[in-house]
Formats: sequence, C-alpha cells, structure tokens
Amino acid sequence: MRRWWCCFVLMAGCAFPARSSRYACETTADCDSGRTCEDGFCVTADDGFAGIDAAVMVDSRPVDAAPDTQTLAMQCEAAGYVFVASANGHYRRSTTNTSWTNAQATCKSHLAGATHLIVLSTAQEATYMTTQTGWIGLSDAATEGSYVTVTAETGDQRPWGAGEPDTDGDCVRMDADARTWVSNCNDNRAYVCECDGRASTP
Repeated sequence: MRRWWCCFVLMAGCAFPARSSRYACETTADCDSGRTCEDGFCVTADDGFAGIDAAVMVDSRPVDAAPDTQTLAMQCEAAGYVFVASANGHYRRSTTNTSWTNAQATCKSHLAGATHLIVLSTAQEATYMTTQTGWIGLSDAATEGSYVTVTAETGDQRPWGAGEPDTDGDCVRMDADARTWVSNCNDNRAYVCECDGRASTP
C-alpha cells in the first residue's frame, strides 16, 4: 500500500526536502560544535543520518528540513549574490565603504534570516576574502576579548596578524596579507556579504 502511495506522490510532482549545502563539510572541523562530518555532511551525534538538522519523516526516514540548495541559491541570486565556486558559496561585494555596524545591517537586510557579513567558515572562504578584503562577521563588541561570529558559528578561520587580537577596536577585517586584524568599528571599510541561509544575531 505504501509503495503505491509513494508512486502517486511522486507522479503528482511532490518533491521531498533535500540535504542543504549549508551543512556540507570535508572534515569535522568544518561543522558547528556538537556535529561531526559524515559522508560530506554535518550531523548531530544522535540522529545517525547525514545532513540532518530537524527531522522530517519520509517513509520512516528523516531527511534534512533545511531549505533545499536550489531554492536557497535562487533566493541568494535574486538578492544580488554571486556563486563563487572556489569558496563554495554565494557572496555580494559592497560598492561603498562603511562602518562594521552599517555593513552588517546592510548584509542582513538583503534576505531575511539568510544573509550577513561573511563568516570565514572554511579555509576556502578565508582565501577568497584575501582577494576582496574588508569587514568580516567577527567582533568582540558584546564581551571584550571574546570574539564571536555574527551567526554564532564556531571553528571559523581566524588567521590573526602579528600581535592580534589587540584592544584597539572591536571589529575584525581581513587584509590582502591573508591575516585578520582588529579595527575600530566606526572605520569606513569595504565588506563582503554572505548568503548561506543562516540567521545572524547583531
């Protein structure tokens, strides 16, 4: 009975949720705290299935409930983001320099709950950012000396420059020397926005 029902659903054009690229990984270091990398996707220790965040049951199997990759990509591109293969993500370069706070607010406004200042989640993103330079989604504005990303991701890339992080400012930029530096948040700098389906706090 179930087999016939499944066939009917598929013939009706119903598409089940697919794994989301936002949970793709190469090693466990690419995943948020509490997840491990299995079969190329970040999974929680208790779900036992690759790429799963919130369980949606399909034929007794949970599948990733996050927005599917194609839908998210279309939304990002409609908001002016371009896919960069070398960094495996969608990004949008600023056309004007501004403060860190304004940069984050601008990025966040592009697509509700999905865009923010770039977070250097992988070495590939860090390499990409050296060709762009400017503000990144990292600061210690909330608690001095405790640097957190705008998306609360952990394990992000922080190739600090010599003597960094210092106390000269609260916001972080990436320079062409492939190093991150702390600056005054009111400095006017370029920036890059990222569209990955992650909500941001500030």
